[in-house]
Amino acid sequence: MKIWTYRGLIYLAGVPGPDDVQFSRVIYGQVSSVASYHRGHRRWSLPLCRDVLDGLRKIGAQLPPTLVDWEKEQDRLAVWRQEANKFKAMSAREVRERLEAIGVRFKEIDDGHKFMSHQMIAIAYALRLPACGLFLDTGTGKTAVAAAVMQALVDLKGYNRFLVVAPKTILDLGWHDDLRDFSWLKFVNISNPPAREAVTVCPVCSQQFKARVPWAHMRKHMDNFVTKHGEEAAKVALYHKHPELLPPGQEKVAVTTCPICHQQTQGHVNWAHLKTHARFTDRKSELAARRNMYARYPELKSLGSDAKKKRLLRALADPDHQVFLINPEAFKLVIDDLREQDWDMVIVDESSMLKSPRSDITGKMISFAGRVRRRVCMTATPRPNGSLDLWGQAAFIDYCLGGSFTKFREEWFYLGYDGYTWNPKDPLVDHKIWDIMAERSYRVKLEDCIDLPGETIERMGVNLEGKLLQHYQEMLNQMSTTIDNGDVVETSWDIVQLNKLAQITSGYIFDNDGKAQFLEDSPKIQATVDMAKRLIESEDRFVVIWVRFPETEGDRIQEELSKYGVSTLHGHTRNAEASVRAFTEKRNRVMIAHTQSAKFGHTWVNSNVAIFHSYDYSWENFYQAKRRIYRKGQTSAVTYLVTVALGTVDEEILARVFQKEQASDAVVDEGIFATLQRRVKQRSQS
Repeated sequence: MKIWTYRGLIYLAGVPGPDDVQFSRVIYGQVSSVASYHRGHRRWSLPLCRDVLDGLRKIGAQLPPTLVDWEKEQDRLAVWRQEANKFKAMSAREVRERLEAIGVRFKEIDDGHKFMSHQMIAIAYALRLPACGLFLDTGTGKTAVAAAVMQALVDLKGYNRFLVVAPKTILDLGWHDDLRDFSWLKFVNISNPPAREAVTVCPVCSQQFKARVPWAHMRKHMDNFVTKHGEEAAKVALYHKHPELLPPGQEKVAVTTCPICHQQTQGHVNWAHLKTHARFTDRKSELAARRNMYARYPELKSLGSDAKKKRLLRALADPDHQVFLINPEAFKLVIDDLREQDWDMVIVDESSMLKSPRSDITGKMISFAGRVRRRVCMTATPRPNGSLDLWGQAAFIDYCLGGSFTKFREEWFYLGYDGYTWNPKDPLVDHKIWDIMAERSYRVKLEDCIDLPGETIERMGVNLEGKLLQHYQEMLNQMSTTIDNGDVVETSWDIVQLNKLAQITSGYIFDNDGKAQFLEDSPKIQATVDMAKRLIESEDRFVVIWVRFPETEGDRIQEELSKYGVSTLHGHTRNAEASVRAFTEKRNRVMIAHTQSAKFGHTWVNSNVAIFHSYDYSWENFYQAKRRIYRKGQTSAVTYLVTVALGTVDEEILARVFQKEQASDAVVDEGIFATLQRRVKQRSQS
């Protein structure tokens, strides 16, 4: 048995692989549940933490001196954590004097861009510890703190390469502004790199063009086209012969051939074409046919991602930048290339993305973080659904909750009688786990550091009637309903049934093919529209409306309020930046936003009222949505209006939101359906 460590991982060689069931059970059960085996090198890779070292000792392994030294280093880190935690009790002036004494510079361009007391403490805390969590509430300046920390590390230690992983919406807004306002660092968003200026030469007449040779010029050198189809065929053939004429960064616009009908396509053969060669009857069978098609012809699916990966790597190799911003999807795409490079620091913004220990992003982020000198995770909601969400963030920092999620869960929780729910073994479990995290993290609530006006939540109840109530009862009791065109919309899954019930309350439902079908005008939408009109006309307010299904209820609300000027922010918004700017500059009165995709990185303090028309089970989504208007810069009392269809799933969802429970926990709990059926029965009898 040979053991060594490299870049935050422990490697174990000379032992059986996962094919040996007995030995693999020992590895996964006693050493680490996140262990992985590389068949090419015939070695195990394990996270570097005390629990793993204890597990290796239990199976009789002799630890090398490097790992013994690592344990001693952890003892020194414990002392550093004690010193860092002293900053929490200091005044901001004292902390600032200490930092300036060692050479830390602060970029504060005006009175509106000065560091507040809690930010100064957070900067000192992050500089003292090589790995920590900054759990600052929304609107308290997390990204400004991170920018100042990176600038200080450049000045003090000569660090020059930082990686920031954050949701896409935050990168283009908050990070760009704060890096520019609070540091002198050069940065680039490699997920969306700026277009390169280039010069291309016409291969026929040698005329030079900026960026690329346009087709309007190239067609002059071609023969006459008899039909439009002939022109397109010539265009495809030209770019196939001269790919250098394609726009920079658009290598994916090449010629591919359908493997079934051999039709040539500029770009990749998409599903809209491939589905003509597949057989399916409904949405479920279509998805299965799509999976089978791409499994049979994997080259068709990889073209777009390969081109995107080349573009990311080209931006990553830019030597002129110090901070590289990337979203989680792009991070997963180039993870192998990132591991081969040396990074001084990695920052994960909105680290609640690591709440699921078995998700792809959690595993890759944890394995990557172990190779980096310094690590910081930031979020306002570190435990959106409970203490189990903390393990992934703890593993990113230093595995303070153990190297195995299974061992962590079994140590603190027990499996409930339903076979799904994990319950704490004693009432103080959450406090004990948070105490461990608090030793290596800094937590600030918005109310503790910024003086803001109050906030209130009010419910607007409506009653379903007529056809909508009939559809709702059919879907609840029979898991199916018949719409006006005669089609039967049905489901066999509880989670899908809950979604269908929520759709019906707004007068729509998605059929078996995934298409939205109108049922009837909903009193819920009418209540939202009437309230928005009253707030705009009578009280001269700007209104934010949060919706769960923007392509149905969002479009309907937008149509009703169009005369007031409506901005939108969801997957169907074409120019999101311009749309948001029109609302923040008070040119539009209404903002219709998606609760999932618009919850991060936006500041809408020009509004002090938000209407939650529809919502999901995520307490994190609800909390982050509220904080878009209740944050630094808000000068008026804030009101949240929640539209609720009485006696429906809306009431149950809202109850679960405030109880901070996950959607899956609510679904497997049979009590939710019993409650829904009881309320509908009481309603029908009254």
